[in-house]
Parts: sequence; structure tokens; C-alpha cells
Amino acid sequence: MHIQTALMDMGPNPRIFTTYYWRAAAMYPWEEVFQDIKKEFDSLQHLYNREINNKHKKERPLTDQEKEMLELIGYQENLDQEKIHSCHSAAGRPPIDFWACLKACMLAWSLRTDQSITSVYLQLYSNEDFAVACGFHKNIPSYRALARFDQIMTMGKLWEKVRIRSVTINFDKELIKPETSIATDTTHVEADSTLTPEDSKEKPTCDNVGVLRKSKTVTYIAHKMSVPTLPKQSIPLAAYAYKGNTADNLTLESTLIKLFCDYPFLLPYIDAVLCDGIFQTEDNHLLLKELLGHNVRLICPVHPRSRKDVKVEGVNGIVLIDKYGIPHCISGHKLILLGRDKKHQCYIWGCPVFNDKCRVEGLTCSDANHVACCNRSGSGRYFCVNRWDTPQINWEFPQHSKNHQAAYNLRKANERAISFLKEATGFRRLRKRNRINAQAHGDKCVAAFHIMIMMAHIMKRPDLMRSYSKILIAT
Repeated sequence: MHIQTALMDMGPNPRIFTTYYWRAAAMYPWEEVFQDIKKEFDSLQHLYNREINNKHKKERPLTDQEKEMLELIGYQENLDQEKIHSCHSAAGRPPIDFWACLKACMLAWSLRTDQSITSVYLQLYSNEDFAVACGFHKNIPSYRALARFDQIMTMGKLWEKVRIRSVTINFDKELIKPETSIATDTTHVEADSTLTPEDSKEKPTCDNVGVLRKSKTVTYIAHKMSVPTLPKQSIPLAAYAYKGNTADNLTLESTLIKLFCDYPFLLPYIDAVLCDGIFQTEDNHLLLKELLGHNVRLICPVHPRSRKDVKVEGVNGIVLIDKYGIPHCISGHKLILLGRDKKHQCYIWGCPVFNDKCRVEGLTCSDANHVACCNRSGSGRYFCVNRWDTPQINWEFPQHSKNHQAAYNLRKANERAISFLKEATGFRRLRKRNRINAQAHGDKCVAAFHIMIMMAHIMKRPDLMRSYSKILIAT
């Protein structure tokens, strides 16, 4: 069916038929993807209303007017002590329109707003076209009704299921494809809360925030999110919430466990996990082998931590080995790793000026230094370093090798995916508090991303599935 024909049934105003939210509301297969979640929501809504009924049932003293009424009918016994039940029942409350509320939460980002329920409600209230597109043809829901919808979805962990279904359907339809590696990194989500001093008796306003120091002058009170990504396609698969002050390297285990529990079909494809240097620990290397097998590599750059440069004595032409494990010659050039000598357990480094195998364009060396360092050798000098002298380098897959650098370059896609989530879907800031709301926030943002991926293919513009600014104006 042509897009314009399908959208004509939804409203009389043709000028907004080409907007992203109208197309997505009409063309995305909402019921096919989320029907099971709708049934679960209906059951949870019933339990929620029943809990509200029980919560509001309470005894209260009689008012003077009620006492007078009882006296008139001849009831005189213990009027002062008599109490009656007050029940503000949820019975008769109209059911929440699941599909309309879901569309509103998943499409509000296209109006350049965040994922907070307040922002979604304001868009519905101020933008009639958006409300009609979502399915609110008569009455726009109150803020409390929309907040109740979000609360039920959050407490029932249904936003997590929305995210899993929206990602899985894209794999099933081959809109995105499994890859042989997973890139993961952490980022911060600014929190709408404060922290109390450690010696204060007051509790923090949020149990999941922490102080994140990006530099000496930049500090955030924020939640920490771990975002695993398909590196070649720059597509995030999830956003898992952690306490704000959790060390980055401690998030790897639970992130991988959650990821492959959510998407077990990805596990057979994976042979590498790409991470930042902070994840480069012996524990994480052992962890990866235990979880995913001995053939899966943890690809991280060297993290020097507290190491310092080491001066080299007794070797002509070599002045030091820096904290990253790279030798430096007297000309100030960094030697290039050529390979390993497994028999003698050492790394083999070559000259970046004269060696044809690792020549770096633009580097020069004076005749005096060439004599002192390489003894005028046409291919430059070679320098062997015992593997135990540079333990920061991974012997099995050295970080300074060309193969490692080519594999690690794919991790840059993780930064692009996180940037998209923050700039487009409102991932940058969370208005609610506590970890369960932080997790729901990440799930909503990733689900909105994957809904956009399918919409790019439905619009026959798959080239726009990672370009939120262009897909909003595409016709």
C-alpha cells in the first residue's frame, strides 16, 4: 500500500502526512511486534487497579454531619468511636489506550523532545496533529493517565521487552545483520537529583546516581549506562543501567550476560569484544574465556595505569620504553612492532624510517643518529624486548600490531551510536530517579532507535537508518 493512501485514513490534514511520526504511526507494524506485550500490560493494569483499591481502603472517624444522620435514624451507640470505611476505588476508571500511549512515547523524540512523560504529555496537549497520529482522536489523556501507563510499563519491565522485540524483529527481517564482534562502552546520563555529603545523615535523593569525573573541571551527577553496539553498522543493541560511581571495567561481565540473555542468537557469531583501555585487565580476559569460550578475544588498547617511562641503558640507539611498552630511539621516533618470537618469548620492533615493512612516511633520521642507532643498515635496526618487561601488552594479541589496530578501529562506531542516542532520542538526561527508571529510560531510547531503522526501510530509504536529522525531513 502506498504510504500516502495509508495515511489518508488517519486524519483530514494532508500537510503533515509526510512527517516522520505520521508515517511511523501508520506504517510500522505495531500490533505484529508488540501484541504479546499488550496482553501482558492489560493483566498488569488490572493488578495495578486492584492494588490501588486496596491501598485506598481505610478507616476514618465519622464527620459531624454523618453523626447527625445516624442520630436521625436512631443509631446512638458509640458514635464517637464509630469509624467507617473510605474507598476511592479505581473501578469505573477507563482503561489506558495501550497503542496510543506506546506510539506517543516511541515517536515523541521526532519532535525534538526528551523521553520524560511530562514532555510527551506537553507534545500531545499542544500538538493536535501528533495526538491524532498516535491514536487519540477524541480526548487527550491526562498527565496522570500517561504517567500511570509509564509506571506500569516500568514496574512490569515491559519497556525492556519492547526494546528486545524491536531489536529482534529487525534481525528477523534482516534489516540489520549479526556481526563477528561486539563493541561496548559506558556513558553517563545526567540525573535530575542531588547527592548529600558522605557525613550527612540524609539519604541521597536517588539510589543509583554517582559522581562521574570526566576531567579535573568537568563533573556530573549521573547514572552510568553500558551500551553494546554492532560496530560495523553503528547500531546500539541495549543500554544497561549501573550505579553512577561503578568502575567501568566492572560492568563488562553483567553487560555481556544480559546482552546474550536478551539476544542469544548472536552468541555463535561473536569472536571478539571491543572495549576501551580501562577494560584491559587480566580478570576481564579470563572472564571472556569463561563466558564465551577461548576463541573470543578481548580487544582493548594498552592502559598504562600507574606505569612510567623506563630508561634503557646499555643498548645503543634506544633511550627508553614508554609506559605503553613502545621503545623510542635517539631520534625520538617510536619503533614499530613487527611480530613476536615465540621461541624466545620476546617482541620484535623495527625502525620506522628505513625498514620497508613498517616505514612511516615523513619521518627522517640524521646521519649521526643513523650510525649510532642502526649502524647505517639499509633496513634500519631491530630491537627485541622480553615479553615480561612489558606486561601491559597482551602477548596473545599485541595491541601495537597492525591486526589489532585494524580490529580496534571499529570501536569508534560505539561513540557514534551513543552520540545518536543522546542527540536524537533524549538519552542525554533522565528526569526520574532510581535504577529501575534509569533502565526503562535506556530501553525506550534504544527501542525508538530500532523503530526508526525499520521505518527507513519501509520508506525505501535504508541509507537514512542512522541519520535522524535527514529521516525527519525525508519525503
